Amino acid sequence: MKIKGQTFKKIKDSEFTGSEVYKSSDGLKYLRISKTKNIMKDEALYVESLYNLGFPVPRVIERGQIGNREYYIEQSIGKITLGDKFNKEYILQGKINQNTFKYFCNIICDYFNAQLNSLIDSTKQFNVEKVIMLSNVLKENPDLDSLKVKKCIEKINKRLLTLPNVFSHGDLTPRNTFNSGIIDFEFHFIAPAGFDILTAPLIESFWNFKDAKGKKNRMFYLNQKQINYYFNKINIIAEQHHLSGFLSFVDDFLLLKAFYMLAYEKKFAKVSGDTSKWKFRKKILIHFMESYLGDKKIDIGKFINFETNIKML
Repeated sequence: MKIKGQTFKKIKDSEFTGSEVYKSSDGLKYLRISKTKNIMKDEALYVESLYNLGFPVPRVIERGQIGNREYYIEQSIGKITLGDKFNKEYILQGKINQNTFKYFCNIICDYFNAQLNSLIDSTKQFNVEKVIMLSNVLKENPDLDSLKVKKCIEKINKRLLTLPNVFSHGDLTPRNTFNSGIIDFEFHFIAPAGFDILTAPLIESFWNFKDAKGKKNRMFYLNQKQINYYFNKINIIAEQHHLSGFLSFVDDFLLLKAFYMLAYEKKFAKVSGDTSKWKFRKKILIHFMESYLGDKKIDIGKFINFETNIKML
């Protein structure tokens, strides 16, 4: 694709937002463009706002429109994500180097500081049900215990009232993090502090399944020492901003992520013919709800023992 004489090569599609991502021939720029609907202007303005507020995000160089397709071009902030670095190190040596992991912790801490330095005053901008796409989760999984779901949402809503609202990423993981910044804000929204931060080192567990062809989808494992290191650094920042007991919200946000990660998975399973991810994430959600309502700590380690009953549709 060419825009104003610049050549870009397609690198991926976004299933949820209906957009495409391209990379310039010199590797210094990325183009994000909508396929059929105008969604990129809002995303571009969001990233621009974060950049101006001091968040570690790419600088938006240009935005515009081609026909009914909106686009924006951002400056590259790296050649390889930390998720890919983690994966390479894990394959080669069975663990992630602590120095590499510290890069991840440092950039997340920069992001967290920026969030807490630019709080959102309104307490009405976070809609739990909308953010986790609850209506779709229930529609695709009618066998879920609706009473338990209701109790979980009520408990979460009540607990999160004590947290301030911040500019959130929506899908923050090592897979979209570089040494110098964070990318991919298509799922952005306003959320209580912690939605991104408290789940970032744990989110890879949602990929701990094999597909119908036997391919492993989890890229790496973080050991408990690394996870503890991460949370200790996060807690220091939280306390500096007078957020006492911040780490007690880990399970609240993990449960929200479990709902969020199950949305539209049945639809995608029908398209691909592979039910493995859908069934795996459904088991995660059920396990999370039972632990959460029973006031038990959610055990990430149990994911490795979940069976998915893989089959082709």
